[in-house]
Amino acid sequence: MEKLILRVHVYYNVAHRTYSEIRLKQVRDRYEQLPSAHRQMLPDFLSQQEEVSKAVDKNFKFVKSLIKSAMGMFENSTVSNFVR
Repeated sequence: MEKLILRVHVYYNVAHRTYSEIRLKQVRDRYEQLPSAHRQMLPDFLSQQEEVSKAVDKNFKFVKSLIKSAMGMFENSTVSNFVR
């Protein structure tokens, strides 16, 4: 059961990162479609989006390291190659 839970966390972490990257791209694309006058009302928007992107990446690396640390807890674990 624990191996199954760990596997779910591995897949969730990968899916969360992918989903976040897709959403951030959609938000940036919508921002680019705004009229110039509207974009000027959001002067720090792109830098803030970059900070969000970095935070998502840091979160992914952190959870990945947690999962990697937990890999040795189970004998014959074959959870996923992405954490190795």
